[in-house]
Amino acid sequence: MLNLNDANIINSPYYYLQQNDVVYVEPNKVKSQNASVGSVTTISLSATSILVSIASLLVNILR
Repeated sequence: MLNLNDANIINSPYYYLQQNDVVYVEPNKVKSQNASVGSVTTISLSATSILVSIASLLVNILR
């Protein structure tokens, strides 16, 4: 594990990537939880906008 906030990382032999190196970044728990909340929010906002659009069309048609 490497701490990229450490200034001495430049002196580490692992600083420079070599061929066939694999970099794995562990997900931030808070950001991953917020990502799931974001998708639910997006779906609900989309559904609400569709319902408002349909209601607006019906009001205009029935006038």
